[in-house]
Amino acid sequence: MTTAATLETLRARGLAALQDGRLADSIDDLQRALALAPGDAQANLAFANLCIRLQQPELAVEHLQRVLAAVPGSEAARCGMAHALCALGRAADGLALLADVQAHNPRSRVAWMASGIIRERMRDDDGARRDYEAALALAPGDSAIRYHRAFLRLRAGDFAAGWADYEHRFGAGAVARPARRARRWDGAAVAALDIVAEQGLGDAIHFARFVAAARERARSVTLRVAAPLVGLLARSLDCRVIALDDPGGRERPAASIEMMSLPHALGLGDRCVEAPAAYLRADPRRADAFAALLPRHAVPSVGVAWAASSAHATEATPYSRRSVPAPLLRGLAELPGWRAVSLQVGPRARDAAALPGVLDAAPLLKDFDDTAALVAQLDAVVTVDTSIAHLAGALGKPVLLLAPYAANWQWMHGEATPWYPLLRSFRQDAPGDWSGPIRSAIAALSQRAVTAVR
Repeated sequence: MTTAATLETLRARGLAALQDGRLADSIDDLQRALALAPGDAQANLAFANLCIRLQQPELAVEHLQRVLAAVPGSEAARCGMAHALCALGRAADGLALLADVQAHNPRSRVAWMASGIIRERMRDDDGARRDYEAALALAPGDSAIRYHRAFLRLRAGDFAAGWADYEHRFGAGAVARPARRARRWDGAAVAALDIVAEQGLGDAIHFARFVAAARERARSVTLRVAAPLVGLLARSLDCRVIALDDPGGRERPAASIEMMSLPHALGLGDRCVEAPAAYLRADPRRADAFAALLPRHAVPSVGVAWAASSAHATEATPYSRRSVPAPLLRGLAELPGWRAVSLQVGPRARDAAALPGVLDAAPLLKDFDDTAALVAQLDAVVTVDTSIAHLAGALGKPVLLLAPYAANWQWMHGEATPWYPLLRSFRQDAPGDWSGPIRSAIAALSQRAVTAVR
């Protein structure tokens, strides 16, 4: 293979791994590409995007400067620089740079879209909408723009239009389309339907609410989800639930659909929020086992989770970063009248050592059936935006959500969300500043105000 062909292969693999969230693979391929051609503009652009995801925006700036030194007018590099500035907490500077790009080329679709994304980070949804519309006027069929506009519409409660835009996530390259075993379902009556959970664990829990509506239009339903969710969802949803890598036997479905396309295929529109408040059920035997840890005659118990996956795109900027340094939660963990239980799993579970007195349940939580059984015994949950928030909400438990400055679309604009009536969001007043949300959560627990805002 020629050097040029090898370089092209490494760049393509590195970009694909970055889009899939396989950051270690992306690092390997893109570093090898840069070793072959240190000045290659496309490899430097891709590596800069990777650096932003790795929370190393200063390094991203260095690689973008390489591109701009070779191609001073590069719109791609200048737009990338705007995103790097946003990752540094300088969103306004990023917008100023994009305004200069737009002044020189008002037809720069990529600059209008980048401006919309950064305005969303700044909680300027009206400005973001104008930018996306300007970009769509230049490229009406662009899936990436429609995908980003979806979040504005869903956050605003414009669900029918939002679900239609969200169907562009595959064309935008934001989500890998699962292999389909049958024709794509259009919502019509069907004999056997496959539903595939194509995104994260929290998303699967959130959208599990729509499986009941799908069952009404199919004689049999098979739901394919990540293995840790199989037991919990099989008990709760009254359908066949198998792991994503399970071949599922010889029977082939008549149709299949991605799980997060269910509200669109079902044509639910604004009715998508009408599902029961609690639609998951914990295993009663496991719940009884956890009850021994938390005797009901003792003080009430609050579950705590403080970290999201570091590989998630939200973690790239202080405007949307969801993880809280565990030591900041010490006041909550030591709150008189409450017993704190750590629900944190994964690499950040060890941070429980920074919270004296907290009961570290991580060694007992092998799957979501375990976590659900423990949550069922709690009186409230305080968590950042992770699968724990969706799990506790779907179990009908009071949830106090610590939300970043630019919160995810499910949490809408205020404290309340129609998805989980017993969930309240406490948002940052300034990017990266968790003092306000934590103070609000402590006040709510102190006052026993752990029910939904009405």
